[in-house]
Amino acid sequence: YKVASSKASRSQVGWKQFIGGEDLQKDAEQHQESIVNTLRSRLVKTGQDFKSVLQQRTKTLTDAASRRNNLLSDAPRSSESTMFGGADGQQQQQQLAVRNSNTLYYQSRYDAVREIEAAVNEVSDIFHDFSILVAEQNEMIVRIDQNVDSALLNVNAGTNELMRYLSSVSSNRGLILKIFAILDRKS
Repeated sequence: YKVASSKASRSQVGWKQFIGGEDLQKDAEQHQESIVNTLRSRLVKTGQDFKSVLQQRTKTLTDAASRRNNLLSDAPRSSESTMFGGADGQQQQQQLAVRNSNTLYYQSRYDAVREIEAAVNEVSDIFHDFSILVAEQNEMIVRIDQNVDSALLNVNAGTNELMRYLSSVSSNRGLILKIFAILDRKS
């Protein structure tokens, strides 16, 4: 009987150490939650920064487009003034040539800005997809956490059943020894 009670006390000590594992699990849960919150806050901050850069870029593009339209609207609408103007015509031709070169320059700049805007929009889409992935990972972590909790409950129930079985076996052992002792005396 002393052997059974010492085993029971050792299993209770083991049980208490197992219960201490709950603190570790809580720490792990808090750690996971803090990581997810940190990632969320970083993603939100990056998204806000990205949004402000995108708005600034859009404003710059709008300003460039309005300047380009202003330059194009300043160009002469007919060539009659250049034909009949003499010296003034020559000066207007030079101005027209400068405006044409400026227009080509601004058009190339406008095209470059459009390419940059397309790249920025792609990066924005990537950030959006990344935020969706982070949210999905959070859902998976919650599900894993719930599964770990249910597994812990099952382990606790199994440990309780083993403790009850150990106590019933311990009490039955004494009875069996008594029966053998009585049978030994009769023989």
